[in-house]
Amino acid sequence: FFGGFRRTQDPLFVLQTHVGYTFRSGLWLALDGCWYAGGQTSLDGVLNADRQDNTRIGATLAVPLGRGQSLKAAWARGATVRFGQNFTTLIVTYQYRFFDGPSDQD
Repeated sequence: FFGGFRRTQDPLFVLQTHVGYTFRSGLWLALDGCWYAGGQTSLDGVLNADRQDNTRIGATLAVPLGRGQSLKAAWARGATVRFGQNFTTLIVTYQYRFFDGPSDQD
């Protein structure tokens, strides 16, 4: 580590859950939850106050636009943040599929 110090880090444990529902082909909604804990670091044997115990929640909605095209909106935020950055994200994605899957050959 910088300056000749020894830095160590405990394992970071993560538990995720995802639940999804398909309304019709290409139109689906997913809800997500994530908990992570641990990851405390030390520098030359001195513990830092950076142990994580945080949760995040989120949702994704996919809407078909046409053959092989879809629009997705995803949202996530920190439900509990005890260490680190508390942030909310919103992502909008356009997806175009070049190759048809088995269900698209009708």
